[in-house]
Amino acid sequence: ANKQLEALAHTDPLTGLANRRQLLTDARTLMALSRRSNSPLSLIVCDIDSFKQVNDTHGHELGDRAICLVADCMRKAVREIDVVARFGGDEFVLLLPGIGSREAQIVAHRLNELVRTATITDEKGQQLKLTLSCGIGQWQKEDSRFEDLFLRADRNLYAAKNSGRNQTVANISPAALQPSP
Repeated sequence: ANKQLEALAHTDPLTGLANRRQLLTDARTLMALSRRSNSPLSLIVCDIDSFKQVNDTHGHELGDRAICLVADCMRKAVREIDVVARFGGDEFVLLLPGIGSREAQIVAHRLNELVRTATITDEKGQQLKLTLSCGIGQWQKEDSRFEDLFLRADRNLYAAKNSGRNQTVANISPAALQPSP
């Protein structure tokens, strides 16, 4: 019974993903490991585009199905060691240990393709397509709290939404995209 209570305390009941509490616990551990091993750690914050319209037009039952569909796509897009969490509402987070911003963009692209090609059907038989906006942040040595990393990724998420949605923003400097010698 205690194990069941523990699992419930750390799991989102709708999707079965980690909840915010579990994400914060995992993030502290992964940030400490990244600091100690000097390895990258990236965060992808995702939001279902126009989700309010999905709920308002098709109802909350279909909205819940849409959230579960995105959660399933996220599980397929990442490795076993990555942390996938529902942060709240239609916002999801991927925490990627050992992955820099450049590789995180590949993960975000894979996730976006999975979501774009998946469909759900409403009660009238109409297929509904979903898209995501994503923002990427990479852990920096001066980050003392998870919130520092989260705010960077969240700013990039809003830049993706303000630039037309259905895209990923990472704010990678042009120098970072040059191949290593």
